[in-house]
Amino acid sequence: MFKVKNHAIPYMTFDSKMEGIKIKEDQPSTKPILRIFVDDKGGARIPLNSKFGFHLKDVHDLCDREPRFHTYGLAFHVGSDCTSLAAYQSAIETVKGFLDVFRHSPAAFTPELLDIGGGFSGSTANDEFFRDQLAPYIREQVKTLPFKRVIAEPGRFFAEESCTLRVPVIGKKRLPSGKQCITVNESVYGLFSGVLFDGFKPTFNCITRKPWASCEQFTIFGRTCDSADKIAEDVWLPNDIDDSDILEVKNIGAYSWVTASTFNGFPLPPVEVIPGSSS
Repeated sequence: MFKVKNHAIPYMTFDSKMEGIKIKEDQPSTKPILRIFVDDKGGARIPLNSKFGFHLKDVHDLCDREPRFHTYGLAFHVGSDCTSLAAYQSAIETVKGFLDVFRHSPAAFTPELLDIGGGFSGSTANDEFFRDQLAPYIREQVKTLPFKRVIAEPGRFFAEESCTLRVPVIGKKRLPSGKQCITVNESVYGLFSGVLFDGFKPTFNCITRKPWASCEQFTIFGRTCDSADKIAEDVWLPNDIDDSDILEVKNIGAYSWVTASTFNGFPLPPVEVIPGSSS
């Protein structure tokens, strides 16, 4: 709330009446935006609706009961890495449900802003879905809604495939179970934090070995003191891999650096920007 006040932030979301009252009392120049509960229909890899969202069945609490305050729009987020058109269709129908109720309470609501959230997949494998299904649907629907302004939060969409990690192998041994394992100079507390927080399943390529090398399955551990620092299991890698080799991991732009820490005193690695090809 201090930052809202110090930076004169014009809008702030809330998903309970208590939060809305806080905005009204502590920062009356900031316009409250109601974050609504939406059903992701099982289409989001990282669901968010177990924690966030004001339910449509409770909307009369905002219209009919004291203390009252004015709401200036709606916000929703279907969940992260969502590739389901049904999730967005359900969300838009929920928005229309709120509008139907608020239409009878002009003193409680003005349809100024709609925030359709983020979670858009940034994987090129989903380009056709986004281009041919999702984007046209959203464009068509927002034209039918009364909001003066519609915004989105496309973080993953831009970041997901923007980064590639190259990480050296720093150790190799066979576990008591008989499984081969290697340790790399990173961890789930560092750039592989998405393994813990985002369900990221990295794909590894040993760029210092021939692609036709004889392979076997390895467990890949991170460099920290925590035995739970396990990055991946059953990864096919050259069986003679050692601490002179480097692994490459593509598509590590989303929820890697932003959630990384310096746990155990390990610094974050340098970032090198490689200009894109003009071809």
